[in-house]
Amino acid sequence: MGTRERMAGLARTSRLDRLARRGLGGVERLLGTLGGGRIIYLIGVAGHPNYGDELVLRIWLRHLARVRPTDTVIVDVAHVGEAALLFAHDHPRAVFVDTLWRLARAADEHPELCGDLSPSDWVASAASELGVAPGLAEGVDHLLRASSIHIVGGGYINGIWPQWLPVVSAVGAVARRTGARAYASGLGLLPLPDGAALARLRSDAAAFTVFDVRDRASFDALASVPGRSFTGDDVWLGLDVAASDVPARPGDVALCVQEDLSEGFAWRGLSGAEGLAAYVEAVLDAWRVPGENIVVVEGIPGHDYTVPKLLGARLDGARIIPFLDVWREGLPAGRGSRGSAPASTRTSWPRPPVTAASPSWPSRTTTGSSTGRSPRPGRAGPSSTVTHPSRPGPPPGVSRRRTVGRTWRARRRWRPGSTRRTEPAEATEPTEPGAATRACSGTGSAA
Repeated sequence: MGTRERMAGLARTSRLDRLARRGLGGVERLLGTLGGGRIIYLIGVAGHPNYGDELVLRIWLRHLARVRPTDTVIVDVAHVGEAALLFAHDHPRAVFVDTLWRLARAADEHPELCGDLSPSDWVASAASELGVAPGLAEGVDHLLRASSIHIVGGGYINGIWPQWLPVVSAVGAVARRTGARAYASGLGLLPLPDGAALARLRSDAAAFTVFDVRDRASFDALASVPGRSFTGDDVWLGLDVAASDVPARPGDVALCVQEDLSEGFAWRGLSGAEGLAAYVEAVLDAWRVPGENIVVVEGIPGHDYTVPKLLGARLDGARIIPFLDVWREGLPAGRGSRGSAPASTRTSWPRPPVTAASPSWPSRTTTGSSTGRSPRPGRAGPSSTVTHPSRPGPPPGVSRRRTVGRTWRARRRWRPGSTRRTEPAEATEPTEPGAATRACSGTGSAA
């Protein structure tokens, strides 16, 4: 048999294999529907950790534990080790992998793997065809056998992190090949990818049964996508998850300041982290909040101490609640918190759950804020930021162990160097609490 005949035979075998796998996948999904135990595939960036991303995934896992306790939930996350610990008790049949994220990283860091293909095409091929990435065959096989594939909410599919756009391509390719239903929920696509990348995102999103976003601008950008919807942030699905019975004393201000995307922030001639710290200090002064009435809440472990360290003695007497305590016990905004207020620069801050528990939460407007619409309870389907080159430890004198109720005694100002990558936009003057909180929302998170 000549080379041409052998190649033609291999092509026929490949086509038969695809048809057989599609048919087998349909049978497996049908049997799973009849008898339980099907595979539900969740995708997110949890495990960094970054509180908003972790909260979204926890909400979905606990929801599925209630409505699909016998199904296997494959959780494909960017940071699998820490995620497996953080969510160990949230679903009885959860299995943690990083299949799609490893493919996306490989395409971004080793472009020679892609050959003549774009990263999106290569990742889509590797996720939907066994043998393209043989080292991940087990993970890819589970993806191909899933009855539904769901990208959970957050702000990690956008122009800031274009290396993750191929994850959407992969899901679209698998859905087209196997017939699995693909969902996305509560995504924030801003800033939008440019040109061809945005066109590709729309094309991939067209393969989804539902492609849901959390803000109007993201919804408008998907005008050509049949399954687009706009129901807001995923945290609406779990109003009982974030808020806790940990009381916030009347008059307290909970302060959570994310610095890692602050390069475009400016205040009175200062930019970046230093500008943000100066502005937060002006807000606290305008509100006449003494240090002992401030509660510093950590959203990204270690990293969220950058601005509080710059505030130095302004936070003398403040309490500090590290991420682990927030994760295990909830936010200090539960019962008895009337009269308290938060000040946050986080677009991933879980405002809906806290608002439900604390009616006095002042309004704020951000690109990633929720819309007030509630997702359908039965619907299927950064932040984490992906990398942090340096993650400073706690402020001087503050332990990483349980520190709820302990006080911050800063003896000196700590001023790290900061780089400015974009032209900063001058912040507005703080006035009364509501306006100050809205103006303070000038930076964002990846979730």
